[in-house]
Amino acid sequence: MRVQKLYRDIVIIGAAMLLFVYVKGRFDLWQMEQKPYGVLIQSQSELTGAVVSEFANFLGIRQFLPFSSTEVTLKLGEYSMETELKGIYLDEYPLRWVDVDEGVRLGNTAVLFLGAGSFSAFVDKNGRAPANRQVQEWIDGYTKLQITVVDEAGKERQAKVFGILKEPEGIVCMDKGQMEQVFGPVCRVRGGYLKVHGYRNMQAAKEALLGAGFSVEDIPFIE
Repeated sequence: MRVQKLYRDIVIIGAAMLLFVYVKGRFDLWQMEQKPYGVLIQSQSELTGAVVSEFANFLGIRQFLPFSSTEVTLKLGEYSMETELKGIYLDEYPLRWVDVDEGVRLGNTAVLFLGAGSFSAFVDKNGRAPANRQVQEWIDGYTKLQITVVDEAGKERQAKVFGILKEPEGIVCMDKGQMEQVFGPVCRVRGGYLKVHGYRNMQAAKEALLGAGFSVEDIPFIE
């Protein structure tokens, strides 16, 4: 009798555990479907209105924020970096700040915002990256940095840094309106930030975008 009772108790406990795992799994899936997700998308060619209008067919789409971009070289002292400069909607783009100068004024001088991780991409004339101490000095004293921006046409402009980003950590960006005003003809719209509600909807959107030749990068959604 004791053996039978023990066996019965084991079966009951096992069934309860399986039920718990099943219910938790279903609840986790339900939670995933209630959340918004974001991705950065990029095309090799400029986005047309017709292409962007196709995004409206994605189930659960909530927002698409295009960004302007241009290839630039940044010069900082004896260091330089080749990168893609992005013009974004600063108030709507998903950003996490290390620090930002609230007194920023947009004018003729290019106002840059750099991800904390982007500084490690600078190299000197021998191809050597800056020491960690140098990177930290730049970040700590970012408001005093004097950066020269060389655009695709070879034109040089002076720029100031008004903020350091924690995420995306590798980005170099500007306000979209100012970038298009300052850099004009060399700006291209080849990508943007796409927000979709629901995990399965986002996975379906990513699959469609990858199939259409877009590069897709997951990015944490930030309210």
